[in-house]
Parts: sequence; structure tokens; C-alpha cells
Amino acid sequence: MSRAGRPVITLTTDFGLTDSFVGTMKGVIISSCPEAQIVDICHDVPPQDVLAGAIRLAAAASYFPPGTVHLAVVDPGVGGPRRPIAIHYRDQFFVGPDNGMLCLATSGQGTWEALELTNQELWLKPTSSTFHGRDIFAPIAAYLAGGADFGALGSPIKDPVALSVPQPDAQGPQVLGSVIDVDRFGNLITNIRGPHLKGRSVEWVEVQGQRINGLSTWYDPSQPLIALIASDGWIEVAAPLGNAAQRLGVGAGESVTIRLIDDLGRSGR
Repeated sequence: MSRAGRPVITLTTDFGLTDSFVGTMKGVIISSCPEAQIVDICHDVPPQDVLAGAIRLAAAASYFPPGTVHLAVVDPGVGGPRRPIAIHYRDQFFVGPDNGMLCLATSGQGTWEALELTNQELWLKPTSSTFHGRDIFAPIAAYLAGGADFGALGSPIKDPVALSVPQPDAQGPQVLGSVIDVDRFGNLITNIRGPHLKGRSVEWVEVQGQRINGLSTWYDPSQPLIALIASDGWIEVAAPLGNAAQRLGVGAGESVTIRLIDDLGRSGR
């Protein structure tokens, strides 16, 4: 694939910025591909929370140019039997552990090709069993960003791991869902998206016994709690100028109920 300008590599991890892990991976990348432009998507994914990492990666990936290489590591099973993989999806590349971390960003419409990273000639030596981000994924990302052949990375696979993301349940006038992530503002990200509302208006959203009337179109600071469809399409509950997770004392896994109104302004049946 031809690339115009400097190649882009993004990083999404749960490594934080207190330790040297992120900087070390960047050092490996620029040692192999000094022209790479490295963009940090997020390094504050909650530790070992693969779903939260997958959500953050998926929210950002499509906004990057063709040829971008997304290196994503939230890897509680590092050194174990899970496979290191790379996925060529549409016109971008995704590199990381085969634990579902890459699945949301590569599950839309479009063709994909996946490989297990079995070509150990491309890895750093010696290869640590506890830091694949440095020794496997960073060199592979740099290799791809430099324009090298995707097929040389390893062996084709047809079954990359997909996360079991909780799905909302429509029961009459209600949509039953749950919180699947909490962002740094304390906003509660639910597994309910706009299409789950089936074009109907929302009468109320309930979390932890608190009912919020309708959906807001903005973070209205005059309201203690609001619900709205966020920029990435998920319905979220927020406390403008505050923290909804702290205010309600809830986190991922908490139940969320939405009550719908029919086209005539009545509660749906």
C-alpha cells in the first residue's frame, strides 16, 4: 500500500505514563522507522480492561489516514497462550494481542485479513515473555509503517478473538442495557446506541434509581445529571461540571433502563 507523507503509528495501552513502558516502545519504533509519526490515542485504559481499551481504539481509529498502523496493547495474558496478531482492515493495520482488543475497531463493513505473528525474525531478541509491546508489537508496527509486506508477518488466521460485548435488550417500551465504560470525566458509557431506540423519543433514562428525563443535546451545566448520545454514538449518562460515576456510586456493569415514547407521544408498548 502506498503512503503519502510520514507514516503514522498510534498507541493505545493501559501502561499509563508513570513508568517507562510507553517511551520504550516509542524508542523501538523510531529506531526501526525514524520517519514515523507516533500518535498517542490513550495510555490510561483501566489496567487489564480489554473492553475499555477496545472501545477507546474503535472511537479513534477511523479518523486516521490510510496506511495508519494502530498498535494496541491491553494484555493481561501476556506471555500465555494467546496469539500475537495483526489485522489489515480496510486501508489500515492493527497490531496487538489476540484477546479482543482489536475487534471493535475492525468489525464494521469492509474486508479484513488477519495473521498470527509467527515470523520471529521480525521480533526483538531476546524476546521477553512479559513485554510483548516492546519486543513483538512495536517492531511489527514499525515494519508495517515502513511500507513492508503484510503477508511476511506470519501465518493467516480466520478466527481472531471477538469480545463478548453485552447487548441491550428491548422489552416493550423499555431498552435494558448496562454501563460498559467510564471515561476520565466520570461519564457512564452504556452499551445502548442511537439505533437501539428505533427512531423513538426517550421518556427517561434510569441508573441506580435516578431517572433523567429525555435526552439532552449538550452538557447542560444547569442539570445535575443528563443523558445524551455521545460523539461516538453510545448513549451516556453525565454530570455536567461533575462526575456521574462518583455522584451515583456506579461503574462498569451497572444496569441502565431507557423508557421510550411512541410517535404519538405516549409511553411505548
